[in-house]
Amino acid sequence: MSHGPIRRLSVILAALLLITTVSQVSFEDEAEAGIFEIWGQLHGGYLSGTADRFDEGSQGFFGFAAGVSITVLDVFMDVRMDGFGGDNGIAEAGMWNQVGVGASFSVPIPGVEPFFGVRVGYLYAQYSKAARDAYQEKLAAGERSDSPGNKGVNFSAQAGLDIELVGPLYLTFMADVGYHILLPDVGESNGVNFSGLGGLKLSLGI
Repeated sequence: MSHGPIRRLSVILAALLLITTVSQVSFEDEAEAGIFEIWGQLHGGYLSGTADRFDEGSQGFFGFAAGVSITVLDVFMDVRMDGFGGDNGIAEAGMWNQVGVGASFSVPIPGVEPFFGVRVGYLYAQYSKAARDAYQEKLAAGERSDSPGNKGVNFSAQAGLDIELVGPLYLTFMADVGYHILLPDVGESNGVNFSGLGGLKLSLGI
């Protein structure tokens, strides 16, 4: 019995595998070599703060983020919705949304990529029903002003880790600490905020 067809099929399959592998490596190298990066992610986590917006409390959240990076500069948006909005859903949930710019630095390691950076963003906070109720109680007791801030600026620093899953898809983890100033209630609406999140990230280099 001749083994010629089997050998030829094996050679063809091996060649196809080699071409696929080389093409994938070439694509990844080009993506890493590019100065532009487009990214987006779905995430969930925990957010805590020391001023009005959180009533000195903490909350779980879910949301998404996206951005464009040019070398170390980053333009981003980040939407975080209270994960525990109650029976009334998103309409009664809190939100912590930012649009801004930053700088980030990474350390490419095969399979993983640690990163750290700084950001400044325009911040819009939507108060949850529970936060509004708590605010009204403190307002009635004379402990808060009658114009709570919900728009302003947030300065923050981040550190995290991207873990490669397949192609441009990553498992991402990040922790950040920031200081927010919300208008018009400057003074009572200033404070430190902390968050930690995890999610799926899609990153495409150009």
